[in-house]
Formats: sequence, C-alpha cells, structure tokens
Amino acid sequence: MIFTKRLTSLTGQPAPLRVIALCVVPWLGLATCAHHETVSAPPEPPAVAVTTAAIRTVQPTLETHGTVMHSAIVEVFPTLEAVVERIAVEVGDWVATGDHLATLDTRRIELALDQARAGLDARHAMRELAREQVAGGRREVETQMIRIAKTERELAQRQREYETVRDMMSRREQLHVVGGVTDAELDAVRTQYERIRTDREQIGGDLAMLSVGYRDEDIAAAGFPVPASPQERLDQLIAIHTAPLRARLEVAEAEHRSAELETVALSRTRDEAVIRAPVSGRISSRGLDAGSLARPQSALFSVMTVDPVLVVASVSEHRVGEIAPGAEATVFIGRNQERSVPGTISLVSPRVDTSSRSARIQVTAANPDGSLLPGMFGTVRIILGPPVSAVIVPDQAVRAGTPETVFVVREGLLRMVRVRSLETPAGERAVAGPISAGDLIATQPQPWFRDGLAVTAVRDGRP
Repeated sequence: MIFTKRLTSLTGQPAPLRVIALCVVPWLGLATCAHHETVSAPPEPPAVAVTTAAIRTVQPTLETHGTVMHSAIVEVFPTLEAVVERIAVEVGDWVATGDHLATLDTRRIELALDQARAGLDARHAMRELAREQVAGGRREVETQMIRIAKTERELAQRQREYETVRDMMSRREQLHVVGGVTDAELDAVRTQYERIRTDREQIGGDLAMLSVGYRDEDIAAAGFPVPASPQERLDQLIAIHTAPLRARLEVAEAEHRSAELETVALSRTRDEAVIRAPVSGRISSRGLDAGSLARPQSALFSVMTVDPVLVVASVSEHRVGEIAPGAEATVFIGRNQERSVPGTISLVSPRVDTSSRSARIQVTAANPDGSLLPGMFGTVRIILGPPVSAVIVPDQAVRAGTPETVFVVREGLLRMVRVRSLETPAGERAVAGPISAGDLIATQPQPWFRDGLAVTAVRDGRP
C-alpha cells in the first residue's frame, strides 16, 4: 500500500508539493528534540569525599640519611729510631689514653743518658767552683779595702810622727847653734827624723800600690759614678773587681743548664720508647712488627676515636636554612630503626654542592659502648624548633607541586588552599596554612578539581 501510494505521489502530485513535504518533516524532528532539551532536569554537583580538619600540636622535624664516621683518627709516630721490642695491641683492640701499645729498644738511649749525666755532674762542679770564685773575689775586695784603710791609718800615724820629729829637730838645731845641745844629741834627732821620713815614704808607696784599681779615677774609668758613701764605694769596687769572675760563673751556669736539658731530653726520649695511646679509641692499623726498625717518619699505629662518633648526611639546599648548629637530632640505626641514639648538630656546611644541590651536615653522637661502627648507615631525624600547631590530613589529600595545595569544601564550593608540609616524628602528614579546625578537606583530589567548583561533600559515605 505504501509502495503504491509512493508511486502515486511520484506520478500524480505536482513537484512543489513534494518539496514542501520533504522540508516539513525534518523541521518537526528538530522541534521535538529542542523540546526534550529544555525540559530535562539539571545534573547534580559531583560528590567529593571529605574529612574534618583536626588541629594538633606537632614537633617539626626533618629526616635524612647519613653514614657513621669516626670523630678523629690519630697516627702514632715514634720519637726515636730504634728496634721494636714488643707489640702490645692488635688491630681492632680498644685502648684508653695512656695505654701501652709497644716498646722500643732503649740500650742506645741508656748509654747516651749515662754520658749526659756524667757531663752534668762535671758542669755542676764547674758551676760551684765559679760561684766560690765570685764569693772569693768579693772577700778579696773587702780584704783589700781593709788593707788600704789600715795603711792609711799607718801613714797618718807616720805623718804625725814625722811632723813631731821634724819640729823637734828644728828646735835642736837652733839650740845647737847656741851650745844648748851637743853634737851627739843633734845627730840622734836627725837619725830619728830620717828613719821616720823613710818609713812614711815607704808606707805612702805601699798605700799607692794598694790603691791601684780602688781610686776614684779607677771607679770612673769603669763607668761608675764617684761614690758618695763608703758602702756605695764598696759595692762599686766589688762589682768592678768580680766582673770577670761573674762572667765565668754565667758561662758555667749556662753550660750546666745545657747539660741539664740534655739529660732531661734523653730521659724523656727513654720514656718515649714505651709507646702509649694518645687518645681513647680503637686500633685501626699497625705499621710494624716486633723486630722491625721504627723511624720517626713512619707511623706505628692509627687510633680511631669513636666516642663520640660523627654522622655525616646531606640536606637539600631548600631546607638547609632550617638547620642550625646545636639543634637536637636522633640517629636511628638498623633496618627497622630498632636503635636510636641522641645527638647534636655540630656542623652545617657553609656551601652547597653544585652537583647534588645539597649541603653537608654533621651530627655528633655519644658512643660509649662502641656499637656504632664507622661506615654504618642511619637515619637522622633533626628537631626543627619548638612544637607548632598544624592540621593533620591524609597523605593523599595534599597535591604535590610548588606550592603544595589541598582542596577545602566551603559552602558547597571547592577552594584550593596553599599549604606547607611539616615532617613529624609519628609519620603523620601535617600541614601549615589558612585552614581552620572543622574545615572539610577533600581526601582524594582529582585532576578535574578547580577552585570554585560546586560539589557535594560526602563524609563517611553520607552527604
């Protein structure tokens, strides 16, 4: 029937009517579709899983990894060349400061020490002799001064006798002229006069000889001022006449000191033939065996100081500024961090490595039992200042990036909030940012999240 009707249309209807019919049918279809779009209900906002923000006080920390190292390594050198008689320790042994490590042959040193002691005895005798000579020189000056004073008194006495006899002879000569004195009496007075005059001149000559070197001009020639008192004169004369003796004494004392120092040095060298540990630690190497010749330029032992130990680690250049020397730290050792050791930041490198973009830090930790061995690997947890208030969020709620962000649902709209993650000892994800207690945090941010998007917050499966 339809086929017949379509044939009829093609053969019986005029062409314009066919065109109108073809145009009306598509228009009716479009009108129907438009009517359906206008009357359909709008889609609901997408559901977003959220959790309530919780504010808690946390301890900011920073974790990195490091290697345990010795705090020092000391090489032990002998101070003399000698044969090693005995080795008292082996590599790996623990030693304390002053412990016996080895003994060197001291026979050559003992012989040199005996010779030095004999020389010291001789220098001691020479020094004592020089001291006695100085004292004798002082006594000689004092004795000479006494001789001079005595001679001066004798000369004064002879001068008075001389003047008395001279006057008497003059009177006798006058009396002899008038016959008051015989020739014999006059000759006797003249003889007495000549004797006293001769004695006076003799004593004067003796005084002149005794005074050589003791006169004012002699004192001045020696560079001293003319003395104003007898005591000052005596002191100056003693200084002048004992100068060579005092110089000899100074030489003897210097030689004695030199011999004494040589003896002390050899004694110390003999004592140093017993090699002792300069520090406490562990023997890390031994250079010679018993019977070998030890030389001052060859190390006998190396001693590692392992209490305290150093833990060397690296910190990113972005976070190194948060660390300061003196900050508390904890070093965790073991695969499961089963052992923890407290320590302190002792060094923060002032430069950043250009290849790794990190800076070196150093933790000093006590190691009294020696269980922390150089080369061990550990985790270093550094305390970054006092505890702070922070928001605890699920780890996946934070979208990585610079800066980090979380999405908060407020009044049915997503709000993107910039935050800063804080490492905590408990391993929780704490963030700091403009988030208040009770805010709804999107727990699983999606790629299509954007600021201002209308959503339905779903908490515990319920909107």
